[in-house]
Amino acid sequence: MAAILLDETIPLMLKLDIQEGGFSFSSAEIGILLSSSGFFMIIFCMLILPSLTRLSKRMLNKWGTIGCIPPCILWPVLAGINHSYVTAHRSFHGLWPSLIVNYIVKAILTNVAFTAVLMQVNHSVYYEDLGKVNGLGQTFASLARAIGPAVGGCLWSLSTKLNFVYLNFVIVILLYILSERMNATLPQLDEQKVHKSTACTDTRTDIEL
Repeated sequence: MAAILLDETIPLMLKLDIQEGGFSFSSAEIGILLSSSGFFMIIFCMLILPSLTRLSKRMLNKWGTIGCIPPCILWPVLAGINHSYVTAHRSFHGLWPSLIVNYIVKAILTNVAFTAVLMQVNHSVYYEDLGKVNGLGQTFASLARAIGPAVGGCLWSLSTKLNFVYLNFVIVILLYILSERMNATLPQLDEQKVHKSTACTDTRTDIEL
């Protein structure tokens, strides 16, 4: 929900006029920026992510969710810096590099968090129940994808009326913190559970011994 809400908000802020707290980007510029992370994500998923999945899944989720907070804060910060440059009739030459790096970091950390959660879901049940649990998980994920854009749009409309265009970012940060705190309450789910039949056999063997 947090990631979807943020993805809904970023194009709106990029399109918003500089004087109102945005970047005054054209549709083409927004498209270029949002597609800039594609190449780096391919490299990251192929070469780095497989090694990270050997680590604690709960720790990976923490890195992903909490790590997304600084990039989230940087969007309004960069907008403010750009506004100060424009007001002084100067060009902020570091704007595009900063936005691209920030977007790439956000995309990578979001991917880490998603991967950790999916592996935790798969490790939370026996192999025979993976289909049921993943189906339930994807149902709630689809619900978040359906609600996220609508909520994001409503919050953005409210924030522009209140002249506080950072409301969506505040909500996203709170959702990230809530998500990490909820995940921290889970047990360590780093190994796939054995088959039910195997587990029953092991239990009977332990009792006999």
